[in-house]
Amino acid sequence: MSLSHSVQKTDQQNASLKPIFQFLDAINAVPQQYGSFEKAEQAIRELVVELEKSMIQETLSHYDINTPTVVRDGKVYRQVLRQNKTYTSAAGPVKVERSLYRAEGQCICPLELHAGIIENYWTPLAARF
Repeated sequence: MSLSHSVQKTDQQNASLKPIFQFLDAINAVPQQYGSFEKAEQAIRELVVELEKSMIQETLSHYDINTPTVVRDGKVYRQVLRQNKTYTSAAGPVKVERSLYRAEGQCICPLELHAGIIENYWTPLAARF
């Protein structure tokens, strides 16, 4: 199983950047809009966390394989399920569509294997916290 995806900007990525561009476009009005610097700082943090989650979600999705079969350790696995799953990243929960494959009663998720997902739930960095 190897991964090969070209990176293309998606509408979701552009939508994730829009609030940041809006904030930057109105940077001169920040003191009036937020009042205290603390509120402005919190708004910046929320924007950056949402961007981080969006980037993690998009990147994680590229670790998935969506084919009828995959071969691992000489065993042919057949796709049995394709659905969204929520993983916990260091930035918070991210939802990704992924495939599950089965062979001889054993089930694998290539996305989780390739990305190093811990206990079917945690991204590697989140698991370290």
